[in-house]
Amino acid sequence: MKSLDKRLLRMLLKTKAQFAAVVVVLAVGVMSFVTLNFSARNLENSVDQYYDVTGFANIFCEVMRIPQTKIEDLTKIGGVEAVAGRVVKEVTFDNDSDKQATVRLISYDSTVGVNDVFIRKGQLLGGDDEIMLAKLFAEALNIDVGDDFTVVIGGRKRTLKVSAIVSNPEY
Repeated sequence: MKSLDKRLLRMLLKTKAQFAAVVVVLAVGVMSFVTLNFSARNLENSVDQYYDVTGFANIFCEVMRIPQTKIEDLTKIGGVEAVAGRVVKEVTFDNDSDKQATVRLISYDSTVGVNDVFIRKGQLLGGDDEIMLAKLFAEALNIDVGDDFTVVIGGRKRTLKVSAIVSNPEY
């Protein structure tokens, strides 16, 4: 054994506690890195799977008006699997308080397969007087399935029945 190796061995024997502490710190660091790396990959896979299940759109395009035929023409573009047109309107939420709130109403077509909702509670829309609410929004306002939801559209109050509490890949 070389003299340098002997010296190193003697030093390690004299500083056993320090050496053990360094080994433990290194081991904890490696374990933490492996655990966080595994968790990050798992989370990324879960998000990707959720987006696949709900058909989250890759591209959004906002226009004032577009005919349905033009929307259907977009499916003829190479690489486009599905296209969905929808109506988006920001309206006033009548929440029986002094504070005025604006909510975004988004039309929904379950047959398209783009930006599908994941129903947490309730069922899909059954009529024109029903609405589905985002889970976080419903929880924040303590609204449940079957409750009335009043909005002001074009200066007129309209009461809608909550049919479902949903998650949506957009929100």
